[in-house]
Amino acid sequence: MDVGSAKVVAKVPKRLRSPEIIEAAKLEPRETVKFVQERHPELRIETQVPRQYAFTASQTVTVDGAVQLAKMMFDLSSDEDAIESLAAEFIQSHQDIYQKIQAGEIVV
Repeated sequence: MDVGSAKVVAKVPKRLRSPEIIEAAKLEPRETVKFVQERHPELRIETQVPRQYAFTASQTVTVDGAVQLAKMMFDLSSDEDAIESLAAEFIQSHQDIYQKIQAGEIVV
């Protein structure tokens, strides 16, 4: 079993770990995720999309501070969850503009 597939299976509650899911864990991690997603979409197990940014030193101070503050305020455990929360709050606070962009009324 691939380590990546084992991590996917570990996210599945024990009561839902059917023999089929255990068997799917022998596949590539991407295929394991797809199998679990099809069987249990309510678990919201997703594939990861790698991102890489190169911040300046001053940007790093600001970004790291915002991430740590979001983790503390929203009781989050990962930097990724904190960044998503910050982005969601930004979108929510600019909802009218965001909706216009989504509708194609504003082209960026």
